[in-house]
Amino acid sequence: MHQRNTSSASPIFRILSYDPGQPRGHEKAIGYERTDRLDDIFAQADIVTLHCPANDETRGILGAEGFSRLKPGAILVNTARGELLDDLDALEA
Repeated sequence: MHQRNTSSASPIFRILSYDPGQPRGHEKAIGYERTDRLDDIFAQADIVTLHCPANDETRGILGAEGFSRLKPGAILVNTARGELLDDLDALEA
């Protein structure tokens, strides 16, 4: 069940997004924080989810270098295509 914080205190969670295809202002209408770099998400997020098509721009978007930039203990959920992840052996290192 999804809980929403209705107090004036800090929110229970923050939603960060990197999507160069969305127009500026979209984040305000939907209610998320826009980031201009994937590295910002990797460094801050407890849970990273991928929701993008597999194409020339996105294939291998997350490889050994990206895995090393994930916040320690972060969870990665790929709801997109397997081709977005490159060098899964890096996770074992």
